[in-house]
Amino acid sequence: MRNRMKYRIKSYTDDDHRNLIDFFRNTWMPSSMKKSDNWFSWLIHENPDGIRNIYPLILAYHGDVVVGMIVLSPTILFSNGEEYNVSWGRDLYVDPKYRRENIALMLVNEWSALYDMALGAGVSENASKMYTKYAWTYCGRVNQYEKILMSVDAIRNSVEHGLRKACLILSAMIYSYVIQCTNMDRCNIDVVEVKMFDDRVNDLWNKAKFQYGNICRRDLPILKWKYIRHPYNNYMIYEAKISEKYRGYAVVRIVDQYTAKIVDILTEKNDIETRTAIIKNIEDQLRIRGVRKIICWCKCSQLERSLIKRGYIKTYLPCDFVFKSKRRNLAEARNDWYITGADSDLDR
Repeated sequence: MRNRMKYRIKSYTDDDHRNLIDFFRNTWMPSSMKKSDNWFSWLIHENPDGIRNIYPLILAYHGDVVVGMIVLSPTILFSNGEEYNVSWGRDLYVDPKYRRENIALMLVNEWSALYDMALGAGVSENASKMYTKYAWTYCGRVNQYEKILMSVDAIRNSVEHGLRKACLILSAMIYSYVIQCTNMDRCNIDVVEVKMFDDRVNDLWNKAKFQYGNICRRDLPILKWKYIRHPYNNYMIYEAKISEKYRGYAVVRIVDQYTAKIVDILTEKNDIETRTAIIKNIEDQLRIRGVRKIICWCKCSQLERSLIKRGYIKTYLPCDFVFKSKRRNLAEARNDWYITGADSDLDR
């Protein structure tokens, strides 16, 4: 067994660049970096919540060789109205030749020591067991909801995959249609696609951040960084308003020819009317584009109830949510989280 004293854990600096590139070339490269050469700069240098002079990347060294890494995504958490510096973790990887040396644990410990709270979503069941073994708090699953839009073409094409598949798809369509018809609401909310967020989202955020129990920052600088300047994903932005009064937004991404994902929605906590209207109008507009299935990943009781009201069905997603906090008042924050695909690396 190698001497663990030889392993050095440190935050990334510009001096590490050449060694990190060697790690990417010879050992492993994050999937996001394969999609865009600009991803690293976007994540490391452009995040509005990044801490000056501290890059959100932790490296493990053996001698002069990088043998492990974890990428962080710092943000501001509002927990019961109080503000905390937290960070999501993603892309934890250790060179297979060094995997019995507890390097992953060293990286994770360094991560959790840097912030008021370390947050992990998109965690596999095996990883979740590792985290909870070392005193992380398990908060359940990030749920996946799906809706099959009523489409004759979808039924016809599903027959090619067998009668059982066609019956399942038809059943899902009928279920969704019946549920949404029995929950039909009439409202005067306009939902339109726009090209850009504007200052009105700050007014919404300044209300919402005190209404939800635990929610990460969603103001104008963050939304522009995540969705307008993203290095490889193209997002559709919708805003909801009544008589020009801004009521909420949603972000959608077309995954493939027939599938779309609702990445993020924000309204005031008890504004069921707007939240449901946004989902309905997104469905109507995506149906015109030929989309047949809509997916939404979330952990938020208010949003989940609105999805169910529109006929969405919870399906299996092996995606656990865990956290670790060095602040006693945050350590029990198991409930009332607002998590969507906007958080962590759930949409990448």
